[in-house]
Amino acid sequence: MAATAKKKWNIRNIFENFEGDKVVWMIVLLLMLISVLCMFSSTSRLLSSGQSRIDVVKDQLILVGFGIGIIILIYNIRNLAILRWLSKFGFAVSLLLLAVLDLRLDLGFVRSIEINGARRILQVGPVQVHVFEVVKVAMIMYLAWAMDALKRGKLKWGKNELA
Repeated sequence: MAATAKKKWNIRNIFENFEGDKVVWMIVLLLMLISVLCMFSSTSRLLSSGQSRIDVVKDQLILVGFGIGIIILIYNIRNLAILRWLSKFGFAVSLLLLAVLDLRLDLGFVRSIEINGARRILQVGPVQVHVFEVVKVAMIMYLAWAMDALKRGKLKWGKNELA
């Protein structure tokens, strides 16, 4: 009877019932905390933009919140077909972003910015998108899809051409 009774909800139960590798989750949370700490201790940005430390930390906490929200959203996708489609879509989007960056296009709300003699960032409205960070994630997802498809024999060019 006691084994079937529901446990009382508390913060410890969340972590006990959490699925996945807890070490990876702790590393992600630690990196997020370090990012907030680094933004809090940055002074060069404060001097140039006239913001207080609290404003900088608030902005960083909002970004961290969006990041953890996206991680949890993708973590809860149980249908692998969606992730396979996202990997192929991400590959196409990364090629498009690289083309916009390389061709130095100015599409009004999307434009490539040159900083310190290099073009690495797209300005999308008020937000700066670091293209190579998007491409890194998209390539890892695409390579995971390609390796899985090769293993399952779903690629058009099979193992015979690779050997």
